[in-house]
Amino acid sequence: MTSPVRSLSVSLLMLACTVPLALAVPTVRPGYAVGRITRPDGQPVAGAVVRVEGTNDLGGLQSFTANTDAQGYYEQRLVGGIYRIQAWVPRSYNGVTGYILSAEPTQGGDDDEFDTHKGGIRRDFVWKTQGLKPGRQPGPGKNYYGGWGQVLLGSPKSDDRPAFARFPTDARVELTFTPAGPLVDGRTGRAVTVTLAGVNPKTLSEVNDWGSAALGTYQDMPTGRYTVTARFITPAGAVPARVGAYVMSGAVGGATVWLAPAAQQVIQWQPNLTDLTARSVQDINLYVLP
Repeated sequence: MTSPVRSLSVSLLMLACTVPLALAVPTVRPGYAVGRITRPDGQPVAGAVVRVEGTNDLGGLQSFTANTDAQGYYEQRLVGGIYRIQAWVPRSYNGVTGYILSAEPTQGGDDDEFDTHKGGIRRDFVWKTQGLKPGRQPGPGKNYYGGWGQVLLGSPKSDDRPAFARFPTDARVELTFTPAGPLVDGRTGRAVTVTLAGVNPKTLSEVNDWGSAALGTYQDMPTGRYTVTARFITPAGAVPARVGAYVMSGAVGGATVWLAPAAQQVIQWQPNLTDLTARSVQDINLYVLP
């Protein structure tokens, strides 16, 4: 089988702007691909894009695009051939457009192939905004559906250097992420606390020499908008901290925005428009200061 075309086009993604009217529940029958896309809680996802690509019986490349209706169902008539079926969810969120987020097959993987001559095709998906991606190993980076970023002591800005003298010399950093409204998929989020060790003379020496020192990462935060607060946990008790942030722009050639250290920051992971096939969000690096 010739490898199907895997590229995404902006014009294709824009098809999801119109949600089809709710259809009768589609039945599995020869010559059709049908299925449903839901959230993890079982609620339907309207306006998702389903892409069917493969090789027809004559050996030519063939592709079809469908959108889910108000109940999350899709139905696509096919010509004879062998196909792969993938799905993603385009969204606007809090005034930011361009989110292209993954929908994971409920069975099998993205590269599973379906032969129309073996009967009708049923392919269901779940929209994921958190969790390990198929085939990835646990660890930092874009291995998860959720947002992530580095946590650093210090600041890249020279104006913040006078605060370095107030760092505790033996502490852990505790970050609390509190949802500021519904998540990108409409669900109600919950507060998450992340604790990182490493505030010690060695890392503080790096801060004084280089302006910042990495403590570790936070990862797999369900995509949304959060209020972030921080504090140092010392042997003598908790000490309030400030948080700064580098928000990576999702656009090609877009500027990175610096949020000056404050008692709290409101952050929102931006869509990754530099690589639409990643169907992910950009990282946000957080800086912790006294």
